[in-house]
Amino acid sequence: MNERNNEDIRSVYQELNRNHLQLRDDLLAGLPDKPPARRQRSIGEIIMRSKLTKLAAAAAILLAIGIGATFLMDGAATPAYAIEQTIEANLGVRSIHIRITPLKEGSMKEAWATFGQDGEPQIMRMEYPDSNEHPNAIIWQQGKARTWWKSQNMILVMVEGDLLEQLKNKMEYFDPKVAMEKYYRQQEDGDVVIETVLPSDPKGPIKLIITTAPEPTDRDICLIDPETKLLIKREKFILDDGEYVHKMTNEYLDYNRKIDPQLWELDVPDDVMVVDQTVEDVGLSRGDATPEEVAVAVVREFFKAMIDGDYSRAGQMYGGIPESKLKAAAGKNTMLRIISIGQPKLLDRNDPGRPAGTFSVPCVVEMSDGEKTIEHEFSPWVGQVYNRPDRWAIFGSL
Repeated sequence: MNERNNEDIRSVYQELNRNHLQLRDDLLAGLPDKPPARRQRSIGEIIMRSKLTKLAAAAAILLAIGIGATFLMDGAATPAYAIEQTIEANLGVRSIHIRITPLKEGSMKEAWATFGQDGEPQIMRMEYPDSNEHPNAIIWQQGKARTWWKSQNMILVMVEGDLLEQLKNKMEYFDPKVAMEKYYRQQEDGDVVIETVLPSDPKGPIKLIITTAPEPTDRDICLIDPETKLLIKREKFILDDGEYVHKMTNEYLDYNRKIDPQLWELDVPDDVMVVDQTVEDVGLSRGDATPEEVAVAVVREFFKAMIDGDYSRAGQMYGGIPESKLKAAAGKNTMLRIISIGQPKLLDRNDPGRPAGTFSVPCVVEMSDGEKTIEHEFSPWVGQVYNRPDRWAIFGSL
């Protein structure tokens, strides 16, 4: 194979292997192994338990039977704001734009999301700072993630059907209602203390100071729009040597504004390489075969396709890499026959460039460059297609 193009393919897939796992780690870092055992109240229960709601309901009942409700206000001052108001206001949120600062490599810097009637995200776009080791943008919709890797000039399409379920404790980055419900429940459980600071200017934001309890190690400061009761900014601080040090700011922008449909498309060069791992025919189905057996079958199918000049089929075995990329990599070289395929070797699980369950399969192939014939040794890596354990393909190195 053309060594320059072969190196290009190799680097693309080595980077791909690293970042399949890195992407998931970035998004899921800090998730608990098990969900909390205690029952969590529904949004409706939270709203109905609100002091404001209870007083309003009591007043309505008394007025209905002809009794004035003034005494309710005399005996207890009605709070001008309660967190339940923001939780209720969030029920009407159908789209949002979020900005996160400061910029940090590998961490999201900006996001857009739309929500259905059930409050679940329908489509999300996440953008990241320029980096050689992380994607520049991810668009998630209907169980698929399209990721743009500028450094590799590549779009990778992956199955991410369970992303929302795994992101439950991280959805506060996208969905302000999740953040506010989390604060409410933490307050009920005694895990945080919430102080409400009303503005001197009626048009100024309401400030919530949320501090962890009993140890005040973390503090969040939330600003609430006094008119809409929606969250507009959230700042995170960590106690360090007696002082709270700022770590991150989330700005919640453009509630319920129509999002330009072009935002759901990736703006990429015309010569971008698209690797789609969601199509049915990427790799081989494992079926009842052992991991070693399917690894050997994938390698045999790949080299057979290369020998036949079927670069489309070879690309399917090579994780969905485009036919044109493999054809360019082959150049003037021709694969003539498979001499041998050895016993697969399970690669070191601790190497971040080699995902767990990846095998190296040694083999020897006879090749010709048009002038001379040689026997060339290969050791392709074979493993599960990302998030598709039933499909196995070549990744990374040949």
